[in-house]
Amino acid sequence: MAKNGNAKHWIEGGIARLAYEGELDFELLAGAHQGIAADPAFYPEIPKLIDLRRVTKFHTFEEFLKVSEVTAGLHADAKRRRRVAVVSGDVMVEKLSRLYQEASAVRGATNPPEYGYFASLEAAETWLREGLPRRAAAY
Repeated sequence: MAKNGNAKHWIEGGIARLAYEGELDFELLAGAHQGIAADPAFYPEIPKLIDLRRVTKFHTFEEFLKVSEVTAGLHADAKRRRRVAVVSGDVMVEKLSRLYQEASAVRGATNPPEYGYFASLEAAETWLREGLPRRAAAY
């Protein structure tokens, strides 16, 4: 597990996991996504679990949208649709995540991810595992 400030990222069980806490800004978000992409187990279609349950503050929405440009580049070679699960008990975080999802689609992603929003980590993991290819589920 790698840690960068208020962000942790690792790959476990065929799922890329990103967990944030405290204040969230562009550098933190982009750095965690780039860090996970540097992991040897990373592949463009890898499902992601993004844990925002401990986030207390987002910076500007514009910074948040810039992250969509970073992640689009990391997954540009995806051959199939991947799943992204966002875990948060906060309705505003879910709404912000949905806006991010729409912004990603508008940016012209050729194979945009399927998003799921969950209040529990367990429900998010179950949903992601349902969409895992057999080779990743074996981990």
